[in-house]
Amino acid sequence: MPTRYHLLRPGEQPSGPWTLEELRAARRNGTLDPSLQVESEDGASRQTVATLLGERPGGLARELLIPWAELTSGGWLRHRRAFLIAGVGLLPLMAIASLGEREKLTEAYWAIAFYFSLLWAAFFYHAYPVRDVSLGDAAFCFFGSALCCTLILWGIYHFTGAQFLLPWVASTTPLKAWIGQIGGVGLPEELCKLSILALLFRRKDRLPPHAMLFYGLMAGLGFGIYEGVRYQVLRNAEVAPNAASYYLLNVLRLTSLPFLHAVWTGIAGYFLGLALLHPERRYLLWTLGVGMAALLHGTYNFFSGSALGLVIALGSVLVQNMYLSRTLELERVLRGRRGGTAANGV
Repeated sequence: MPTRYHLLRPGEQPSGPWTLEELRAARRNGTLDPSLQVESEDGASRQTVATLLGERPGGLARELLIPWAELTSGGWLRHRRAFLIAGVGLLPLMAIASLGEREKLTEAYWAIAFYFSLLWAAFFYHAYPVRDVSLGDAAFCFFGSALCCTLILWGIYHFTGAQFLLPWVASTTPLKAWIGQIGGVGLPEELCKLSILALLFRRKDRLPPHAMLFYGLMAGLGFGIYEGVRYQVLRNAEVAPNAASYYLLNVLRLTSLPFLHAVWTGIAGYFLGLALLHPERRYLLWTLGVGMAALLHGTYNFFSGSALGLVIALGSVLVQNMYLSRTLELERVLRGRRGGTAANGV
C-alpha cells in the first residue's frame, strides 16, 4: 500500500491522510502551499510539500506557464468550444485583415453584417424553447432571405403600388410621412421577408405557429444583412452630419436593427403558422400577420432616434414573446390531451 501523508497546518489539526498523487494534483491546481509541512502516516518522516514532490525553485511556475503534458498530448485541440469562442471573437478581425483594404470595403461590410446576423441566429436557436424546428429549414430561411431579398424587393416595388408611397417618407406632414413609412417601407420589406416563408409552406405539409415564428426570425435576420450593407454603403453617409454619427448609424444597422427585423417577421410568421392550422381563415390571418408587422416596422421607422422609437421597439419584442408564449401553451395543452386520449385507449 502506498505511503500516505498528513498535512500539518499551523494551529489546525492534521488533515488527511493523502496519497502522493492527491498532493501532486492539489499543487497543480494551485490549492496547496509548497511550504506546508507533511508527515508520513506512520510518523517516520516530516518534510515540506515542495521537498516531498521534488520541486525545484520555480519549477511549478514554469509548469503552470507552459503545461507541457497538455501541449504534447494534443487534447486541447479537441475542445470544440474553445474554437467556437475563438471564431466568435476573431471573425471580425479576420474580415478586416482579409477585406479591409479600401477597394474591398464593401466586401468587408458584407462579412461584418453576416457576422452579427449569425450571432443573433445562434442566440435565437439556443434561447427560444421551440419544437419542430429543423436546422436545414432555418438555414433555408436565413440564407434565402439574404440572397433573394434584392430581387424580391425590386419586384414588389415595380409590380405593386408600394413605390408610389416612397416619396411620402420625406413629407413634412407627420401623418403622410407615417403612412409612407408603413406602406412604402414597412409593407414591402415585410412582404419580401415573408415570401421566403411562403416558399417554406410549399415544402412542408404543416408547421405549428411557434415553428413558423422561429423561421420568421431567421428570415428577418437574413434580410438584416442586406439592409445593413445597403445603408452602410449608400444611406448612412448621406444622412450623417459627421464621422461620429456615421459610425453610430453603422453600429445600429449591424446590431439592433437585424434583431428588430427578425422580431417583426417572427410576428408575421406566427400568423402564417395559424393560417396553416385554420385554412378556412387563411386570408384574414395572412392580412393580420403582414399588417401588424408592417405597422410596427413603419411606426418604428417614423419615430426612430427618439424615445418613442425605443418604446415601439420594446413593444414589438413584447408582442412577439406574447405570441410565442401563447402558442407554446396551446401546444402543451394539445400534447396533454393527446396523452390522455392515448392513456384511455381511445
